[in-house]
Amino acid sequence: GRGGAGSSGRGAAAGGSGDVDDMEVDLTPYMNTSAFLVPDSFSVERAYLLFRTMGLRHLVVVDDSHHVKGIVTRKDLLGYRLDEALTKAIGAHAASNARSMRVRHPAEP
Repeated sequence: GRGGAGSSGRGAAAGGSGDVDDMEVDLTPYMNTSAFLVPDSFSVERAYLLFRTMGLRHLVVVDDSHHVKGIVTRKDLLGYRLDEALTKAIGAHAASNARSMRVRHPAEP
């Protein structure tokens, strides 16, 4: 093991013969295999929208090969005033869609 202040033979004193660093624990029963994943190119606004609409606390960020690059938490996004940014983005998107969906008569240019 590494030695250190916390490993002064506690494994042996507790009836074990191995070092704590060498022990293995099966974490499978505690894993959530249905976690939400987003690509590392995902926008902050869209991530925030996922947190808000899905009630998420964590969001796993992956690369193009689906390797985990990190985790974003709801707390990570708290200081960014995203409510305002999201409202503006949704408003701009809705206005853009309204303009592009306007019905034109054949006589109009």
